[in-house]
Amino acid sequence: MIDSLLKHYAGELRIVVLSQATDIAGYLFSHPGHIPLVHSIYLQGQARIDERGQLLPDSAAYNLREDMEAARYLFTLQEQIPFTLVGKHAAYPMAYTQEEMQQLAARCGQAGKYLERAASMGLTCFLQRDLALFYRIFQVPDTLPAHLALASIDQVSNPYDLLTAIAIDRPDLFEATRQGIHTLIGMNPGETYFQDSVRIKQLLLMEN
Repeated sequence: MIDSLLKHYAGELRIVVLSQATDIAGYLFSHPGHIPLVHSIYLQGQARIDERGQLLPDSAAYNLREDMEAARYLFTLQEQIPFTLVGKHAAYPMAYTQEEMQQLAARCGQAGKYLERAASMGLTCFLQRDLALFYRIFQVPDTLPAHLALASIDQVSNPYDLLTAIAIDRPDLFEATRQGIHTLIGMNPGETYFQDSVRIKQLLLMEN
């Protein structure tokens, strides 16, 4: 699929990496002659910047940490391919609340209902897989029993992937920083990431 898309959209294809970079890194490593055909790469995750101004994959980003060898290879291509990185710190302020997920399910038919179910199932699996990390991310009090933890949180889904997709078509909505040819959004806590946070929220909730 990567091969056919690159040939069809040579120089125009934007590749979006929303999970580990294994497949795209493996393809580009095996087909170095096709690297110039890639327009840009959009990554959901964070990067660090070294003393030379080079981007390094941040192991704090789950998507990159899952296959750091692939991530490191992909980042060796940064002189040839522009990257846009959308980090977790941009997703946190845009998190869906319980009420917003219910609105999505009511407004958007089967797609909305699926997203609501998927968010609920994802949280349940996360709680079962790594209780300590769940409590830390959602700031659940240590004294609260696990069977009450899910009901205690209001923000139920961080829209990592959707924000990355929106950044492709509507970069004007984000307050990004530049690092050479690369665009960085949400790399650090406490910064401003949005030119128009209201519009982004509308897009996430499928309004208009």
